[in-house]
Amino acid sequence: MASDRRPSRPRLRAAVLGANDGIVSTASLIVGVASSSAASSDVLIAGIAGMVAGAVSMAAGEYVSVSSQSDTEQADLARERQELATQPEAEREELAQLTSSVVSRSTLPGALRTN
Repeated sequence: MASDRRPSRPRLRAAVLGANDGIVSTASLIVGVASSSAASSDVLIAGIAGMVAGAVSMAAGEYVSVSSQSDTEQADLARERQELATQPEAEREELAQLTSSVVSRSTLPGALRTN
């Protein structure tokens, strides 16, 4: 299905905002260097250096973000495994409550209900 290949809206929004931020930052750097009466080759070098620095910064930031999220998810999974091993009845009750909550908020009447 084509919709499976499209990025989700939050990701698309983040990508657009990130691209805009990169464009504005680089443009601001170029305008700042150009306003100092620098040679056009210096302005070009500053612009390229700004783009490379921005790309490296964004890549490093994304790596740290993904790593942090992965660490958090692994800790959550370990906690859930521990709780399943030590408190299976409480976990069944938690699952039943979550399921009931999802079914009650369903926008398709009867779609998730099995009764």
